[in-house]
Amino acid sequence: MAALGSRDREFVKGQVIATNFAFFCHDHIRTKCSIKEFLCFVVGVYEKLAKLQGKGLINIMILFVVLNSGKTITLIVTRDYTVKNVKQKIEELEGIPVNKQRLVYITEEVHNDKKLEDYDFQSEGVMFLCMTLFVILLSGKKITLRVFGNDTVESVKEKIQELEGIQVSKQRLVYKTKELLKEKKLEDYDFQNEGTMYLCMTLFVVVLSGKTITLRVSGDDTVKNVKQQIQEREGLPVDEQRLFYTTYELRENHKKLPEYNVQNDGTMYLTMRLPGGKDGC
Repeated sequence: MAALGSRDREFVKGQVIATNFAFFCHDHIRTKCSIKEFLCFVVGVYEKLAKLQGKGLINIMILFVVLNSGKTITLIVTRDYTVKNVKQKIEELEGIPVNKQRLVYITEEVHNDKKLEDYDFQSEGVMFLCMTLFVILLSGKKITLRVFGNDTVESVKEKIQELEGIQVSKQRLVYKTKELLKEKKLEDYDFQNEGTMYLCMTLFVVVLSGKTITLRVSGDDTVKNVKQQIQEREGLPVDEQRLFYTTYELRENHKKLPEYNVQNDGTMYLTMRLPGGKDGC
């Protein structure tokens, strides 16, 4: 490949900067030019760049990046760009720190020190900005998933089934105290990178009157959390409650439910401590 002269280098640099700026303006600012005028500008730039490209002097490409929000941005790059260079451009345009970005091309996560040509990247190719999702299972175990903003909740459940064997129909996922609907996308819940979801379960509690109440709990909940939910529902003070599961009393408030092997759809029984420290049934 022939070397670019200094004037050609400055031309390429200027045109790439101008084109990127134009895309930025159209994405973020109300410009006075029409879409047609904007496209004419871009086409004009590429006609000039194509002359150099045809001589084998440069290799300019368009790169589309789909963000977690579902928004698509356009970057002008060359084949010798590193993945880190791409992430830096994304940071400039969208304010997402380089170290918080995970990019996927086709099905492969791409790494900072690699060049686009190492991945046989083609012009007008699409990369996806993906997210790390933590899921706390009923056992208290934490698993890590790679997801995208346009993934549905059902697809997340399918990933959990693949990893842990928990049937999709048996899963209830909670993010920020809200149970997620399977047909919704993660972006519908404003899901953030490195966020945590909880696989929750249904817990039945039989209170003194014989009434059964239903609670939603997770593997990260403690015995005290359960008692607090009971207090909110029934007005029974936490420090007067005694909870039994199978044949055991859950004596230690700080312990998490998995430590007592509490299962989905399990039933607890509530008795009360009477004044003077006596127990009531």
